[in-house]
Amino acid sequence: MGGLLALGLFALFLNALILSQQQRMQSALALSGPPPAQVALGQFVPDQPRGEVNLAARIDAAIDVALPAGTGRLYLLVDPAAPTGSRARAAMFVSHSDAQAFEAYVSQATQARVGDAPVIALNGALELPYWIDRAELAAAEAGRGLSKDLPFVRPFLTGREAGLAPPLLSYLVPGVLLLLLLAHLFAEARQVMTRRRALRALAALDALDREAEETAAISTALQPGDRQWADVAARRHGLRQRRMELDAVLARGLGVGSTRGVWLVGAAIGGLASILPRRPMLDVVANHLVGGDVAGVVALAGQASWFEPLEAAMAVPGDMLARLVLSMFGPQSTGVASGLRGLPFTVWLALAVVIMLVVMRRGDVNRSLRGHLR
Repeated sequence: MGGLLALGLFALFLNALILSQQQRMQSALALSGPPPAQVALGQFVPDQPRGEVNLAARIDAAIDVALPAGTGRLYLLVDPAAPTGSRARAAMFVSHSDAQAFEAYVSQATQARVGDAPVIALNGALELPYWIDRAELAAAEAGRGLSKDLPFVRPFLTGREAGLAPPLLSYLVPGVLLLLLLAHLFAEARQVMTRRRALRALAALDALDREAEETAAISTALQPGDRQWADVAARRHGLRQRRMELDAVLARGLGVGSTRGVWLVGAAIGGLASILPRRPMLDVVANHLVGGDVAGVVALAGQASWFEPLEAAMAVPGDMLARLVLSMFGPQSTGVASGLRGLPFTVWLALAVVIMLVVMRRGDVNRSLRGHLR
C-alpha cells in the first residue's frame, strides 16, 4: 500500500509540474506579443476556458454580493449596443479589497457612456471567481439570473504583465506534492528501520527470557538474609527495565505502519477542502493538479442522472446531526444546525476515516502488546 501511495503522489506531482510549466510557457508566449484585437462583447465567443480577452463592453448592472468578510460586487456586462436590462453576456466579480483599484481601472478604460452606464475597454482573462455561487445567488435575487456557461472576466487591474503572470498555485501545488512525497518516503524508510530494530529486539528478548529463567532459578534457592539476595534482586529489576525497553521497541516496530498516518492526513485535508465552493475547487484541480481533460470527464460523470439520488443520500448524515442539535438545544441553535446540514458529505466521510484509522491503530498496538509483553 505504501508503494502505491508513493506512486500516486509521484504521478500527481509530475502532472502538476507539467501543468505549471505549461502555464509559465503560455504566460511568456502571451506577454511576448500584443493583446488580442478588441471585439464587441456581442461578437465574442470564448474559445478556451482561461484565455486573454480584449472586449468592448457596457456595464449594465452592479449587484452587491454578501461575503464572509465585506461585500463584493458583481458587474453584469452586455454589448455596447444592447438595450438596458438585456441578458448578460459576461460578468466581472470584484472583491471588497479591489473596489478602489477597479474604480480607477474603469475611469481609465471608459470609451463612451450610454446614459450613466460606461462602455469600457476590458482587457483581462477568463477565470472562474471563488465566490461564484454567492454571486449567482445575488444575481437571481436581483432578478438577473445568470446562465451556467456565462464567462467571467478578471480584469487586469494592476496591468497586463501582472495579470498574465502564472498564479501562485502553479508554483505551490507541485511544491506541496513534492514535500508530501518526500515525507512519505522518509516515513516509509523510518518504518523499515524501526521494524529492523524490532526484529533485533525480538532476538534480544529470547536471550533475556533465558537469563530471566536462570535468575529465577537462583532466587528460589536464596532467602532474604542471604548475601546474594540483594544482587539477585537488583539483577531482576534490571531485567524488568530492559524488557520494558525492548517491549516498547516491539510495539513501535510491529504496530501500525506509517502509511495509515499518511491516509489519515489525506482524509482530513480532503474533508476540509470539500468545504470550499465546488466549482472553484474543481477549477483549481483541473488547472493545477490533473488537467482540464481529466477534470472534464469527471464533471460529465458527476452530471449523470444517477448522481442526484446519491447526493441526496450523502446529505443524510448532516441532516441527522442537525436534527439532533435542534432537539437538544432548541430553536436558538438553528444557525449551527443549518451550518451542519450544509457541510458536504466528504467531511463526514473524512471524519469516519479518521476515527476508523485511530481505532485500527489502537487495536494494532494492543494486539502487539498482548503478543509480546507477556
